[in-house]
Amino acid sequence: MMKPASTKKMIRNLFWILGFLIFLLGIGHLYYHLTGDFRIAHVMSKTFYPLQVELPKLTAKERRQVGKILDQHFYFLGHGHQSFVFASDDGNYVLKLFRKDFIKRTWLKNVIPPITPFRSLFLHQGKGEEYRIRRVINGHAIAYALDRDNCGMIYFHFNQENRFGKAVTLVDKLGIKRTIIPESYVFAIQKRAVTTRQELTRLMAEGNVEETKRRIQQLFDFYLSAYRRGILDNDHKLIDNTGFVGDRVIRQDVGRLVLDPETQNLENIKTDLRKIVRKRLQPWFKSYYPQYYSEISEEMEQFLSEL
Repeated sequence: MMKPASTKKMIRNLFWILGFLIFLLGIGHLYYHLTGDFRIAHVMSKTFYPLQVELPKLTAKERRQVGKILDQHFYFLGHGHQSFVFASDDGNYVLKLFRKDFIKRTWLKNVIPPITPFRSLFLHQGKGEEYRIRRVINGHAIAYALDRDNCGMIYFHFNQENRFGKAVTLVDKLGIKRTIIPESYVFAIQKRAVTTRQELTRLMAEGNVEETKRRIQQLFDFYLSAYRRGILDNDHKLIDNTGFVGDRVIRQDVGRLVLDPETQNLENIKTDLRKIVRKRLQPWFKSYYPQYYSEISEEMEQFLSEL
């Protein structure tokens, strides 16, 4: 039989070990929060996945525009499962650098930070990873080749031979400057927008229901235009994936755009818009602005009924 003193010592040691592990995980989460785990080694370099569309060649004017934008410093803005995003010094553009490895969406990140040495636990592997990379690359290619203005897409660099003859300065979340040769990586430049979530939140805080309705109508018209051209966004998170540049709607997240002629069918249009309205927009208003929910929801249902 184990002596009481030995039992207490073992329990005390276990608590010390558990406490140390919690401390290490806490340090890891702090590092992830402070840095976004951004490192050049995590950025996708030029790759050669087949594209569904042909990327247009830069005109001399476009090349000058891209070069002028890249002359600025870019500051860490955020990161997601597919890219690191940096904002230009003038605040008008974002630079997206794509992740070399795609991070899974999982509750495990709340416990273990997705950094070395745990990073491999969070990565898509094999065919799953390849599928996601192809999807994101083709989504941006479609946006750049076929829907540039509506996506605020200035440039998408995949494997073209374009060379800009300059290094780009990135300022990470800690304020540390890093430089990259842009043509060595897969990247996109887009206009920086106010997200739809930010815009609707501002209008609702002001109690401006009529302007909110107008913004929603703009979003519906925007989606109808894309459907009629056979462009479908398989990600229905409209509130976060779209935004406004001035009075114009743009699609910020284009990673799940596909070309689908069936999208032009009216019944398919209705089905997709119902998903957006009833699974995304209406629940959002009901959760955050219940006092305006009935009026705004009725307006959206009226739009659907008139399609």
